[in-house]
Amino acid sequence: MNGRKLRLVTTAEVKEILEREMKEREEPTNEQKYAKEHADRFAKIKRGNAEKLVDELIENVPRVREHLAYKLVDFLPEHTDDVRVIFSRERYTLNDKEIEQILGIVSEYLPKE
Repeated sequence: MNGRKLRLVTTAEVKEILEREMKEREEPTNEQKYAKEHADRFAKIKRGNAEKLVDELIENVPRVREHLAYKLVDFLPEHTDDVRVIFSRERYTLNDKEIEQILGIVSEYLPKE
């Protein structure tokens, strides 16, 4: 893999990477165009805020592991059921306090309309 380390990224970071790569190329590939369109549509917050939110979730909610924090940042859940869906494949169920804690943290980063 060319010596590159794999790591998780948010949709906001993907958007930023694609914007940079598309500026450097004369003609982006169709895949890049589709990925950029997807990132534009679904990246709801800026990369810096996304990274802060990932860190805050991991630090403040003990059962939020890194991969789940990234999912939470990409989806920015606003309701209890949204959080439950994200955690549905885990071997444990969050309690109401943990869910409310997640929603409270996420709400601080939601775009203001």
